Amino acid sequence: MVKTFIKTEDRVQSFFKRGLSFNFDGETYKVIQSEKPTISANGECKTDLYVKAKSLNGKEKEFKFSIKQTNYWFVANKIKLERLRQIFGENAQKRISEELLKIKDIFYKNKLIYYRGKDKNIRIGWKFEVGKGKGGFLSSKLNLTNDEKIDFYAGTSLPKEKKDALIDGVKVKDSGISNYIIVTDSKEKTIQDYAEKIQAISDYAPKVDLYFACKGINYRVNKNKWDGNRPLSVWVKWSKSVSTNQIDAKLIFDNPLSVNGNEVGKNIEKILNEIQIDDSNFEELGDFFKKFDSAFKET
Repeated sequence: MVKTFIKTEDRVQSFFKRGLSFNFDGETYKVIQSEKPTISANGECKTDLYVKAKSLNGKEKEFKFSIKQTNYWFVANKIKLERLRQIFGENAQKRISEELLKIKDIFYKNKLIYYRGKDKNIRIGWKFEVGKGKGGFLSSKLNLTNDEKIDFYAGTSLPKEKKDALIDGVKVKDSGISNYIIVTDSKEKTIQDYAEKIQAISDYAPKVDLYFACKGINYRVNKNKWDGNRPLSVWVKWSKSVSTNQIDAKLIFDNPLSVNGNEVGKNIEKILNEIQIDDSNFEELGDFFKKFDSAFKET
């Protein structure tokens, strides 16, 4: 998917070459600059392609493109609490908790210790993604204002180091905030084909229903590792009774995205070492956890 998207970006840029002209919104523009923005900070800005063009009357215009494939889902990938606070403000965790609790019952239908193919899994928790339309089993429509939708697409509330990206090595104010979107199926043959697909994000984003989706992160006992250190929207608090050695699990919906995968993964690793469970005797976990390979709570 990532490689395909990079090819799509490269294809769009290959048509917006210096010196080529296109018509947009009743005017003819000639491309005078076309670059992929870069930033010095961790992460990315929201502009995939920066194009500066000049109209026939000499007026310069910035086209800061967000580029999406027609079948795209992701709008905010690998999202962290910091980013949600930029969009929602200091009550971001409260907003997300309210959204998660709408589908609380579905979380309890999941298995917490289970087989999937050859993998022997123990659930760590669920990461949080935002995309266009429903994104799987644990997904629900977000209650957003139009400005919040625009922010998810354009990055209007990003910090300065991501707003002011480098264009050909030079810092350009607000170049990392996208103002237009191109949704492409890569069948375009000319620069004008792409120009006819340019939409202002301020018009496009409010029409989109954005959903959150919670995707599972697991400790894989057969590989003795887990799926990474992503922030968790909901996480599993695993504990072991000192007196009985029985394992208990509790789903935590409070303070979403403040606990990361490593914290839970290390705790699972510690418990497995204490009860001497590994890949070779995984099924014996059923002696310690009564919901082995079954739904956490039956409905």
